[in-house]
Amino acid sequence: MVAATYAILSRYNPDLRAIQFGKAGMFRPAFLACIALACLLAAVGAGLGINSAGQRRNTEQGKSWTGFFIGVAALSLSIIVFAAFAFLRLPVEIGSTVGMIP
Repeated sequence: MVAATYAILSRYNPDLRAIQFGKAGMFRPAFLACIALACLLAAVGAGLGINSAGQRRNTEQGKSWTGFFIGVAALSLSIIVFAAFAFLRLPVEIGSTVGMIP
């Protein structure tokens, strides 16, 4: 999630209020892979935390709940970062002549 957040912040243009990236580049697939991996790991962490939280043989209940809440927080932040990318993305075609005066 940290890598995806850094990728977005490094490509964000405050003047355009958009995240710029090339259509043919590897930015979008790499970003989506980072988000997918973050969501997967967060869901596994939350699942393991909630699964072991109420067990009698678990002597570390606090750690289970901590793992659950950290997993849910990471999953929520990953979804927020993905939503920011989905709403603010601006693919730029290199060499485009749109809007140029002939």
